[in-house]
Amino acid sequence: IEQFLGVRLDRKAWVAASLAIAGAGVLELGGGTLPTQHDLIALLQPLLFGIYLIRTEDQMKSNPKEAMEITAVQVAATTLLAALWGGAQATSMGLMDPAHISSWLHNFASHPKETAELVYMGALPSALALAVETVVLAQLSSSKTALLFSTEPVFAAVFGATFLGENVGMNVVFGGVLATAACLVRSVSIKDIKRGWADMQRKLEKLEA
Repeated sequence: IEQFLGVRLDRKAWVAASLAIAGAGVLELGGGTLPTQHDLIALLQPLLFGIYLIRTEDQMKSNPKEAMEITAVQVAATTLLAALWGGAQATSMGLMDPAHISSWLHNFASHPKETAELVYMGALPSALALAVETVVLAQLSSSKTALLFSTEPVFAAVFGATFLGENVGMNVVFGGVLATAACLVRSVSIKDIKRGWADMQRKLEKLEA
């Protein structure tokens, strides 16, 4: 998207983007299933997400001290769209009559633990994540931020294996390596590695002395 907007991208950006796409492909298709029409529809998500990152970056560069205000607008828009979508789905399934609504409210009241988990999912993983990425976009470009987000399936796999006992296949490992490599290629240069190695050697020499 940045290329179409006239932003000049270096070779590292293209290599990193290719690695991230390959990693996502391995994670998505490594289970042996063929792409479906739902997978094609899902391709709209990274496109729209890229547009969102670019627009948020522009807003943060113009208004660097208004991260919370920008985040509030994002949360409000997400809440409204989710409510409209959920309402439309419930209406199409005939679940918006008073009896069903009363049943929902009763279930929320009688299952406080599950209700608290729903509130937590809306507050921390959603609102806090939006706040953090909005602040980050004041310091990093949208392309670098998007590459960092490409590691999300890696963390999901790690947490799933750690807390839920899910099996981690070779496709997850290989896809995770590609996604991580994409971030390293874009963020770390050979000069940075040499500089870091030289600094470490100097510190070791001081310790030995």
